Amino acid sequence: MSTDTSQKTRLIISIVMVVAALITIFGEPLLVKQILPPIIEGQQARYEKMSASDKPEDKVKAEIIKDTPYLVSFFYPFWM
Repeated sequence: MSTDTSQKTRLIISIVMVVAALITIFGEPLLVKQILPPIIEGQQARYEKMSASDKPEDKVKAEIIKDTPYLVSFFYPFWM
């Protein structure tokens, strides 16, 4: 079994890697910029609604989701 990689295969792999790197560097930030703000605004509105509720269980849930917008904004680029 030969372990040598042909020049054509190396070129194809290199092109695929460069395209993937360009998408990661330029495409991902644009996607995050478009997708993330509505998620954060929705979670903040949800928190405010639950905090103002008279139900004790809503107040408990509000404290649980209080940090969600910040966690999502931190981890979303890694999830991409």
